[in-house]
Amino acid sequence: MYTILRKNKKGLTLIEVIVVTAILLIIVAIAIPSIVNIMSNAKRDVCLVNQEELEKKYEAHLALNGVGHSAVLFVDFLHDNEGELCLDGGELQFVDGEVKCSIHSDEENGEEENEGGVPFL
Repeated sequence: MYTILRKNKKGLTLIEVIVVTAILLIIVAIAIPSIVNIMSNAKRDVCLVNQEELEKKYEAHLALNGVGHSAVLFVDFLHDNEGELCLDGGELQFVDGEVKCSIHSDEENGEEENEGGVPFL
């Protein structure tokens, strides 16, 4: 008898709406941390690639002009090559022949040590 009455009603019951909403909220709760992590990794990867590119350009600039590195020269070079090099706002420096970001260079070194999956003791 319940199925006969159900066929005549149109729409969803309150319980059905609550169940669907709960399922959607669970899916969103699972998806958002994954998306945030993906975006963070993408920003880091962009910064690391920009560091490598800037390092190559700066070394070529030094070689072509026949000058040695100085902090002032590097700052002038950064101003000439404007652009958002680090999406998180890190400061770039030229240290020991490498361009380093104040935010992402430390992360890069930590990941290289654990690439094999087994920590070195």
